Amino acid sequence: MKQEKRVAESLERIREVIVNQQAALVEQAQDPRYKAMNGYDHEGSNSYHDDAKGGGGFAGSDPKKRRGVCT
Repeated sequence: MKQEKRVAESLERIREVIVNQQAALVEQAQDPRYKAMNGYDHEGSNSYHDDAKGGGGFAGSDPKKRRGVCT
């Protein structure tokens, strides 16, 4: 029981931090001085976009070779 209470309190603290962080990000996004200070435009174009073709993590497009399987 005691451990359950500690876990619940820890999760509540984590939740508080996340809510506060989200509120701060919204506030920063609305502040016109924020973009001028650091030169970062969150709404601007992104050179890192998802590729519609494949989602593999390896460079090659060859199918995986399996041992002991004849095709």
